This record gives sequence, C-alpha cells and structure tokens, in this order.
Amino acid sequence: MSETEGRETTSYIYIGPNRTQYGLIQYRVYCDGKPYQKVEELKAMFPKIDLLFVRTDKMMEAENKVHTKGTPQNLAYEEVIGGNK
Repeated sequence: MSETEGRETTSYIYIGPNRTQYGLIQYRVYCDGKPYQKVEELKAMFPKIDLLFVRTDKMMEAENKVHTKGTPQNLAYEEVIGGNK
C-alpha cells in the first residue's frame, strides 16, 4: 500500500476572511484534502467554520453564497470576522 493510497486527494480552499493568528489565510489551497484537524480545532471558536473550506471545483458557487446575506456560508464568514460575537 502506497503512502498516499486511501487518502483524500481532492483540493480544498478556504474562502473565509484572513485571521492569521489562527492560520486562516483567504484562498489558501489545501492540496491533500480538507484540513480536518484544523477545522476541528477552530470549531470551538467558530462553530460554522467548516462551511468555509470548500472543494476547489465548488469555489465559485460557495463564494456567491458567502456574499449572499443570510446564507449559512455568509453567517459562517460573519462569525469568523466577529460579526456575530
């Protein structure tokens, strides 16, 4: 069994705002799949953050939702920038 066999290889991108103190850089691409450990660590502060890590092939659709007031993705974005704290 190779080292990469069985691992997710779909690329994901973070579409939320920059929060460098938490390692969140807008449009950072994760080539080895969704960074599940990072997402789980950040959920304590930002429960909806999972919605801001999207497959790269779904980025445009997700970006539109981030900028549409009231969508779950928009609420997640606002949560990260502190709009709902």
